Amino acid sequence: MYHSLSRLRTFSAKLLGYVLCDVFPNVQLVQGGEDSIGFYYDCLLTQHVTDEVLPLIEERFGQICHNLPEFELMHMMRENAEEFFRYHKQPLLAERAAQSPENIVELIKIGAFHDLYAVGELPDHPKIKAFKFLSLSHVDIYDPALGKLHVVRIAGTVFEEKSDLKAFMKKWAVYKKGAHQKFGAEMGLFHLLKSTREDSWIFFPRGEAIRDLLLNWCQQGYQKQGYQKIGFTGLIPESFFPLKSLMHPVQNARWKFEWEEESYLLPTADFSLASLAMLSQEKTPLRFFEVKQFFTRCRSDDLVGLLRSRTYQASFAHLFCSDEQLLDEMISCLQFIDRTVKVFGFEHQWILYPKAEKSAFAKNRWAKALEFLHKALKFCGLTYEIDETSPAWAGPRIEVKLMDSLGRLWSGPQVELDFYHLEHTVLAGQTKSQYVANSHWGVRWTALGSIERAIALLLEQKEGYLPLWVAPEQVRILPVGEDLAEYAKQLMDLMINQNLRVAIDESQEALGEKIFAATQQKIPYIVIVGSKEKRENRMTVRSFGHQAVNASVKIEDFLSQMQEKIHPLKDNEH
Repeated sequence: MYHSLSRLRTFSAKLLGYVLCDVFPNVQLVQGGEDSIGFYYDCLLTQHVTDEVLPLIEERFGQICHNLPEFELMHMMRENAEEFFRYHKQPLLAERAAQSPENIVELIKIGAFHDLYAVGELPDHPKIKAFKFLSLSHVDIYDPALGKLHVVRIAGTVFEEKSDLKAFMKKWAVYKKGAHQKFGAEMGLFHLLKSTREDSWIFFPRGEAIRDLLLNWCQQGYQKQGYQKIGFTGLIPESFFPLKSLMHPVQNARWKFEWEEESYLLPTADFSLASLAMLSQEKTPLRFFEVKQFFTRCRSDDLVGLLRSRTYQASFAHLFCSDEQLLDEMISCLQFIDRTVKVFGFEHQWILYPKAEKSAFAKNRWAKALEFLHKALKFCGLTYEIDETSPAWAGPRIEVKLMDSLGRLWSGPQVELDFYHLEHTVLAGQTKSQYVANSHWGVRWTALGSIERAIALLLEQKEGYLPLWVAPEQVRILPVGEDLAEYAKQLMDLMINQNLRVAIDESQEALGEKIFAATQQKIPYIVIVGSKEKRENRMTVRSFGHQAVNASVKIEDFLSQMQEKIHPLKDNEH
């Protein structure tokens, strides 16, 4: 189902290129294809356009879909493809063809229209009826063949069934009102630095408090299972990789720089020095975890806020154990991950990736590794899908995909049988015995994955109303009158003693303005105290949510209720 939809979306992008050439005769085509919500096409236009032209493009797109021209794949020598596109006055496509790494370039022909086509498969008898154009924007992109360009991007979505499109459009309406970038700004959590391409974010104290809380959740869970924290300074000398075969799987995904004639790499999630700490010991199981800032190379036009960024924080656990210990250890990992996604309330799917890449490590041990994974998943009672289309190189893995408000799936928690680090450590001369790598198991896992991505998904799924125990500010006290400032301070001290995160709004604004500000920041509980409340030893509490409710409660009753509602965090500490 997914792969047929993927082909349909790629084909729809090329069809959009056809439409653009029809509507704008002087258009310069750049690129088009599938994206995370549907399809898009980037182009250069001689005239300024706004999204007011979208209905015209959508109407013409529908007409062409109704009478779809003949289409086919074509193959040309690279030089011929370049010359072909220059003849058809598409110099940007010509340049991209010229820069192709393959001698044979694949094209798609739709009627008299031609475009580059790298997917390799066309949809079978496409009937495009369920589509919608979503946006027209002016964006900066970078293409290796063309450099930096300021393009017009037209984006849409398409589904095989109209019912799927209808369901998506409902989600899209909600998403436009509440993407995580919008919530982050309104709630004072984080903000995108100006003049950057969604890859430089500043986290304010409230947002940093959430990052700390999520990291602490992971660390406390690891420590309960006997994992110890290790550290690493952050720079990896390229000379540390003794063989090119060990460098190959990670070099293209790394940030690299040189200093004093030495080459260094910044860390990514693909590589860790934890294996060195493990193999310096003899007794197993050995359990370590680390908290690091990771870096990844990602095209600027592929960035999606905090959901896909070039740098992120994460806490990874590393296990080194024997055959006899592996199953029990993996069960413990999966149980903590299962509890984590359920406590946070993530919509999610478990997916097993069993297929090995050609360059994968220790292929002779993959079958046994998969047997352990299946047994552990079965013991935990987890329902999972198997993805044979995405091969892995370090080892087979089970991954939890977390769903955003549009139904897109993003990488989250995972458990991976890690042959790469074992083999690297042996070949790097860090252990004298090849037997160690052949008879023991390395497991690399994380309870949440990217912390920033987890925050973004929580904001979107909960529409900004974070679970009480995650909220950076759980209670805001609004004193009505200057003479009640001292009483408000006494209430705050009581709540802080109960480990609640509390603040007082001491501004001179009217009560309505204070309530609006707290509501905008989605503070879970707003406590209003006036002379009557002080006299009766009560509080007026306005609870969070779409339908806020005011209630007069005793102080001790409120504190008791709050303790019951923050239990997930307390449970993880013991």
